Amino acid sequence: MLKQIFKVIGYSLLTLVGLSVVLYFLLTSYVNDQLEQRTSHQAYDSCHKVWSARGLYNKKRDQGPADGVIENSIESVALAFAKGGSGVEIDVRYD
Repeated sequence: MLKQIFKVIGYSLLTLVGLSVVLYFLLTSYVNDQLEQRTSHQAYDSCHKVWSARGLYNKKRDQGPADGVIENSIESVALAFAKGGSGVEIDVRYD
């Protein structure tokens, strides 16, 4: 009797896992089809945000800073905003 109950539970779990795998692949296929059929790609193709990492400065260290501006300084952040940046990413160090 107990052996039959475990057998039924095992088959039920196996069926549930099989249906879950089939559902996963069907859902993945549906989402991929919907993404291929879309006509608007605005989220990726028309980004109007301009960000500057560490402000605006000369990346070539051997040439020195551009206009006397070094990275992660207030001047580099101000220069990035003056050139049209919408935001900046800077490193902050607290001692």
